[in-house]
Amino acid sequence: MNATHHMRFLVPVVSLAILVTTGPGLSSGYARSPSSRVASSSRLVFETFEPYSGPDAAFGPLIQAGCFPAARLMNQAGGIGGHQVACNSTDTKGDPADAVPAARRMIATTSNLVGIIGPSSDESTATIPVFQQAHVPFFTNAGQAIFRQDSSPYFYRIYPPDDSAGYAMAVWGHQKGYKRAAAVFGNDPSEQGTVPTFLKAFTKLGGKIVSNQSVALDHPSYRSEIERMLQAKPQVIFTEIDPQTAATFFSELQQLNGSLLPIIGADPTLLPTWFGPVAKAIGTSNLIKYHTAEQPATPASTGVAWHTYNGALRASSADIRNPAQYSSNYTPEVEYDSVNIMGLAMLAAKSTKPSVYNAYITRVTAPSRGAVVVRTFKAGKAALAHHKRIQYLGVTGPFLFNRYHNAPVRFEIDHFDKKGNLVTIGHVTAAEIAAIIK
Repeated sequence: MNATHHMRFLVPVVSLAILVTTGPGLSSGYARSPSSRVASSSRLVFETFEPYSGPDAAFGPLIQAGCFPAARLMNQAGGIGGHQVACNSTDTKGDPADAVPAARRMIATTSNLVGIIGPSSDESTATIPVFQQAHVPFFTNAGQAIFRQDSSPYFYRIYPPDDSAGYAMAVWGHQKGYKRAAAVFGNDPSEQGTVPTFLKAFTKLGGKIVSNQSVALDHPSYRSEIERMLQAKPQVIFTEIDPQTAATFFSELQQLNGSLLPIIGADPTLLPTWFGPVAKAIGTSNLIKYHTAEQPATPASTGVAWHTYNGALRASSADIRNPAQYSSNYTPEVEYDSVNIMGLAMLAAKSTKPSVYNAYITRVTAPSRGAVVVRTFKAGKAALAHHKRIQYLGVTGPFLFNRYHNAPVRFEIDHFDKKGNLVTIGHVTAAEIAAIIK
């Protein structure tokens, strides 16, 4: 008999002290159908709390693409404490005014909520206090530097902060020899997160910011902004703007200047949803020639962890549109690992109650004498059933959480090929970033 059958698992009852307030309703469900919810109240629920509409609507499906393969493999391995698991989603719309009531409603109405994937930078400062009060672990992709020293015991971040991404962009630009730069970033919180450290680092490395524009999103034209920028004679453009804004901005730049300038982007400019509109607007060959971007370094698409993830991902086409596009994408890989970490922590704690298993998240990821290194949920479950201590590495690990539950990563520099696949052309190490921060 599996040893887990002898465990005493506590199914969580989430506090209803957080009342539902009047406000916009939430959209929740699967990546294909954000309006549906898990039918069985006995299932343990991981909730993706991200934008599924609004300017950052691409975040939700991208993040949730990691949850489905993790849940699939957990269920194939017998679930957690006799419970199957499921993935739900809540649409924050990328707006704190919508996200706060959605968060309260999610907490109050979701039976057996055991973990949250999110929030994003758009709504993090407004909603994280709600999750803290509910005592539910959450793995956020919010990039704000203020969370480098977050005091919540339920906060975890295995993404690099946006300020690290800003450093990585500046280091790469410096390595390419650029001295005069234009900064073109959207005016929403998600896109502004990298700006302060990029500006600081590029200047510290000897460069000059000749144009710094915070552009309103999705306007029909950016002609005046482009003309102002060109008057400053930049050698390169550093940017993070949404796909529609980017398509308009760079096509008009091409028309006004006769050609594009080199473009160094933040990691959202590597999404498939960015490639399509921008390639159509400026031509695929031009996008390939002029654009590069940073993202957290994606492990090689090899090994048992990645093959297990990729197999479950491709088997999840009923829930994920075109799952193959996420086979080598860092973001869903991180979310896949996040769900596995929470699941293994429940097994190690012999409890599915969030306030109980939370203390085991760092235990199942930390290196320790005699720990069995595991790269899949199934392997971790088997080791724990034999009373072994484990260190989960997964696809994107190791996860060396500091006292504030942040984990450091390095960056890679990518560009698109003609099919929209990513090709790595360079790296920025954690040491190079640390040297700039000093």
